Amino acid sequence: MSSTSRYDTLIFDWDGTLINSIPRILACFERTFQASGVAPVSAEAARVLIGIPLQDALRQLAGPDADVDAMTATYREIWLGPELALSPLFPGVPEMLGALNAAGFRIMVATGKSREGMERETGHYQLDRFFSHTRCAGESLPKPEPAMLHALVAESGADAARCLMIGDSALDLEMAARAGMDAVGVTSGAHGREALMDHAPRACFDVVTELRAWL
Repeated sequence: MSSTSRYDTLIFDWDGTLINSIPRILACFERTFQASGVAPVSAEAARVLIGIPLQDALRQLAGPDADVDAMTATYREIWLGPELALSPLFPGVPEMLGALNAAGFRIMVATGKSREGMERETGHYQLDRFFSHTRCAGESLPKPEPAMLHALVAESGADAARCLMIGDSALDLEMAARAGMDAVGVTSGAHGREALMDHAPRACFDVVTELRAWL
């Protein structure tokens, strides 16, 4: 860990931050609506809801008359099925995580993705070894509630004042603020720079690998 860093723990979001999964998520929404016979919605309407619980997003997008439970099951079947290629990591992510780990930073993940979905991807890319603790959808109250970060701090013994949250969504940044943590944004995922800057991050990067030099 850098002797000049004020942080010793880095907590990453997953989708749109470390892995370029937003196109795949949007494709899953599109196919779910098609399979369910529900009128399609724009990619932008779906994109801004990425990060909230899947059922809540589908309810907002499909309307009160939709069978959200059935649509959720369809989405998950498509996501875990062979129809869509596995999302790629953003370039340089394994090397960045390895360097940060070697420098002494403790690395965690706080994601709105299901445990099954995240472990499928972290296992495929052999990233599990970098993460000391992870928290997924359904294991804490959803973002932007700070419960996910509180749980990671409690489980690890980390000091919230020395934790840094890194995410692509305003939900990530609001969650961090509510947990008493600093945060940085990345514009590679769900929300653009303007939406991220509304939450006063310590920095805002185009790609997550810029974090290494900033620290």
